[in-house]
Amino acid sequence: MATALSLAPTSSVAFTVLDPLTEPAYVFGSYASLAGTFGTVTSLPTGYTLDSNYLGGNTLALVAVPEPGTVALAGAGCLLAAALIRRHRG
Repeated sequence: MATALSLAPTSSVAFTVLDPLTEPAYVFGSYASLAGTFGTVTSLPTGYTLDSNYLGGNTLALVAVPEPGTVALAGAGCLLAAALIRRHRG
């Protein structure tokens, strides 16, 4: 059962990763309510960030940051789709 999580400015979290990370997210905690943020986050694995409200579900997770190329490609795809729809309607 999840309980309230209160973080003070002096609270910290540090990561030690022994194996290569391969998943898009690693949930490592959950809470019923959250007050505050970690004062210090250290040793984040390369390409990951800490999400204190992963998928809006009151969970703490280590989440992969999308590659800039992936984000740009998705954005370009959306623009192309919008242009094609506009052209089809016009």
